[in-house]
Amino acid sequence: FLVQPSVFSYVLDQMRIAKEETFGPVMQLLKFITLEEAIDRSNATAYGLAAGIVTKKMNTAAIYAQQERAGTVCVNCFFAGSAHVPFGGFKMS
Repeated sequence: FLVQPSVFSYVLDQMRIAKEETFGPVMQLLKFITLEEAIDRSNATAYGLAAGIVTKKMNTAAIYAQQERAGTVCVNCFFAGSAHVPFGGFKMS
């Protein structure tokens, strides 16, 4: 059984795909208005393995990285992990 890489747009917080970890090459896109809203919604989940932000504003990235509760926070990149650092997350991850 193989899951093809998939991107789900227009995901809402109450949808199952927004609430549960997906094992596979799947990305969920959720819209937000303010950085604070994005951080609050992200931190409200039961999981916290990794999180990321794409932005041109490094001050915004720094605020996000400081307030996000995740084992790894990526800025303008994707989570690939590293053999040289511990692997783990917060909460149920």
